[in-house]
Amino acid sequence: MGASRPSIPIQVQRQKIATESQKEILQISDDDKNKIFNFYKDIYDTAYEKHKTYTTLVISAGYVIYFNIWKSLKDVLPKEELLFSGVLISISVCIFISYEVYKMISDGLFYQEINKLITLDASIETISEIQKKEKEHRRNFYSIWLNFLLPTVLTAIFGAFFLVGGLLKEIFCDLFV
Repeated sequence: MGASRPSIPIQVQRQKIATESQKEILQISDDDKNKIFNFYKDIYDTAYEKHKTYTTLVISAGYVIYFNIWKSLKDVLPKEELLFSGVLISISVCIFISYEVYKMISDGLFYQEINKLITLDASIETISEIQKKEKEHRRNFYSIWLNFLLPTVLTAIFGAFFLVGGLLKEIFCDLFV
């Protein structure tokens, strides 16, 4: 049998406990509010630093490696395959960099808003506003992310496919023809 719903007195009791918990949260001392406030500030500072590191790492790693391989195979592969592969990967790079630029601008504006809130005061309302803005920012980020991710990955995969396919074709022709 499935689980049954709690009886009305149990639901009332849960609601009463929730209300009492909310009252306790509002009775936090100013010192504790400052600690919570500084905790959130540290989280956002750390997130921003990690964001910068992530952006630099991804851009400088994946595409640089591909273009080095592409450059080393330019004398081996037919011109058409090199060009087609290079165009597809270049499109992928452009889409990805566009996304990273969008993300940097969006994050910069977001952190600017958070910084304004942080400098106002360390009240529960400010912390609540920071949480609200962070949730909205994250929701906006994920809605845009997939729109950039799919074309970036697909063009990169097809570009790599043509590069590897051209290399395999040349190997096969050298070995068996």
